[in-house]
Amino acid sequence: MLPAKKTAPSAPPAQEETSLLSPATIFHAYQQENKRFTNYTKHWHQQLASLHETEQLFVVS
Repeated sequence: MLPAKKTAPSAPPAQEETSLLSPATIFHAYQQENKRFTNYTKHWHQQLASLHETEQLFVVS
């Protein structure tokens, strides 16, 4: 049986791909934060609308 051929180690990935500060990583993090903030503000707009409706009930009666 022939010994397994040793392969040269593959080249390390490009620095930009592994860096936490790569444009793709920063943009992805920005998108995640933007989505989270949008959901947060939607939630609070709903809460305020609900509170406003409740307030109107007390004003009318």
